[in-house]
Amino acid sequence: MQALSSHQIHYPVPAAPGYIFFDLCFLRDPIDRLRSTYDYFRQRPSEGDPLSDAANSLAFGEFFRCLLERFPEQVDNPQVNLLANGEADRETVPEDLAPAVKRMLQTSFLGVVDCFDQSMIAGQSLLRVVFPALDCSYQPANVSRGLGGTMASRRAQFQEACGRTVYAELLRQSALDCRLVRAARAEVRRRFAMVPDGASQLARLKERAHATH
Repeated sequence: MQALSSHQIHYPVPAAPGYIFFDLCFLRDPIDRLRSTYDYFRQRPSEGDPLSDAANSLAFGEFFRCLLERFPEQVDNPQVNLLANGEADRETVPEDLAPAVKRMLQTSFLGVVDCFDQSMIAGQSLLRVVFPALDCSYQPANVSRGLGGTMASRRAQFQEACGRTVYAELLRQSALDCRLVRAARAEVRRRFAMVPDGASQLARLKERAHATH
């Protein structure tokens, strides 16, 4: 066994005698993440799950108003919380951002969903020192709806669908996550720029993904 994958493995990175752990962490734009939550539960209902029940009983804007009122931990900078504290069920404070950014910069394989291909090339290059056969070619799967176009256009569509008041409050409560993801994008670009043949690898990765999709 070389790798474990789970949404439930939280920081800090484990430590055990005789083992070296390399963490892989993908971050996501907070608004895209929230929209994906709604779309996911609409596509794959999970009866009895309060979030799933809310997504399948409420209209788009009403669902996000419900998150703000009933499930604030889903909005209150959960990515900063997970990196800084290893949990997402406590209230974040501004001081959580610095340790979250520090841990992000130390991540062995860092990814940002809207920089996915660059993330894969940069991560593959770094980890091939230890895992020479690592191949991050992929076939698109579990692709969220509503992620076409630019980030600006997606946010404009989201704001129109849920209303300005709800959208403004979602942004306010996700402010630390927004800053974390901006820093992560910059770090992914820096790591990608260090790959000697990054441009050609990126082109081949995209070709293989389109050929198998």
